[in-house]
Amino acid sequence: MEEHPVSEQKSVSRRNFLRVAAAGTAALGVLGRTAKSYAATEGANGRIRMGAIGCGGQGRSLMGIFTENKDAWNCEVTAICDVYDRRIDMGKEKVGGSPEVFKDYRKLLEKKDLDAIIIATPDHWHGKMALDALDAGFHVYLEKPMAHTPYEALAIKKKVEQTGKKLQVGSQHTADGAYYAARKAIADGLIGQVVWTTTGYSRNNRGGEWNWKIDDDAKPGVNLDWDMWLGHKWGLAPKHEWDPDRYFRFRKYYDYSGGIATDLFYHKLAPFMVPFDNELPKRVTASGGIYLFPDREVPDNSFVLVDYPSKHTIAILASMTNDTGVSDRIYGQKGTIDLLSDDKIKITGQKEFEEEFKAANNGQMEVEIQGDPRPNHRKNFLDAVREGADLNLDAARGYAAQVAISLSLYAFRQGKTLSWSEEKGVYASGPDDKGGANAGMRPPAFLKQSGKPSARKGGTKNWWKQK
Repeated sequence: MEEHPVSEQKSVSRRNFLRVAAAGTAALGVLGRTAKSYAATEGANGRIRMGAIGCGGQGRSLMGIFTENKDAWNCEVTAICDVYDRRIDMGKEKVGGSPEVFKDYRKLLEKKDLDAIIIATPDHWHGKMALDALDAGFHVYLEKPMAHTPYEALAIKKKVEQTGKKLQVGSQHTADGAYYAARKAIADGLIGQVVWTTTGYSRNNRGGEWNWKIDDDAKPGVNLDWDMWLGHKWGLAPKHEWDPDRYFRFRKYYDYSGGIATDLFYHKLAPFMVPFDNELPKRVTASGGIYLFPDREVPDNSFVLVDYPSKHTIAILASMTNDTGVSDRIYGQKGTIDLLSDDKIKITGQKEFEEEFKAANNGQMEVEIQGDPRPNHRKNFLDAVREGADLNLDAARGYAAQVAISLSLYAFRQGKTLSWSEEKGVYASGPDDKGGANAGMRPPAFLKQSGKPSARKGGTKNWWKQK
């Protein structure tokens, strides 16, 4: 399995989702630890042994980080898994030594001498692999996005609650101290009621984003297990004939990814769940499209609005055809927070509230606050496993981000504004205004005086457009 450096229609019925969610709730506090979870506890006091599923670009990057810091962090990658032989060889080279090798991740999860699992595969496998690893008694470092659907993200969150295992979603931006400084500034009332936020992630690649190199040596049935990669046996993606573009450039296809939303928006929205307390969205709408690169299913430009119950909107704007992006900025009634580099924020007061803002900030209308640096995101995971440290991006925070991101993808594809609840799943939001459902559906009544027949009285439909 693989993911390159750095989804979304799935056959999960609402009935099945509700059954799984209900079962997860009923099992809270009931399930005991498995024998394997007892066996894999040596890392709590000593060296943490990890198995890595996915030896693509991002998987090898993670293996390299843990391996380069194995002495300082007291950890080791001792087993690796991928469906493609060449990537297994590349993974072995990255970790050094003689890691045990697997082509079926289920066999890796049978090992009793591991403490944690790294999952860095295409998005459509994240949910099942994470749940299987947790069931097997392992802690999990799960590359973003948390899952391919919000249903899976909810199931993962509940499974973490059941098992007590640590799960860190791999978006390192949540280790940025600026977001924690912003949380404190908002809690202290420095900018008043928060009303909206802007963020985004833009790139520009003349050949089209995610058009990574295709390896002509990949041969299904010879050195690559294509059916396992698809996961159609478990309903993870439809059965499909071998297509190297789908395998090597999976982020362009809805069956395996969500494109901009799941690759990039997750990096930008997840850290904002720090100041906004993992709030679930009220509704989400999205626009954009394929403007320049028709070689894909996912949009190359995406623009999303996420409304929250706290009366706050986050605008997430991204283009893969122009790399001039928008600022990470939080707008309040009394002031504005800019999130800067090096764990800093800048707060600028609003003119309307100048007197009180200056009184609270030593006569200044602009102040800079230094946030506290936080541990490396990967080390934070190990600290949580070993010492119970608070995770930067735990299952609850990862779930909150995933719901909004998945809704944005579905909203774009359906052309609707969508909402989520754990009881109903994904559903159409509907209007806030009781009379809004029919707003604009008929022309003003006085226009019938123009001599055209009234549609309301059975006349010609769309009469106002006729000559």
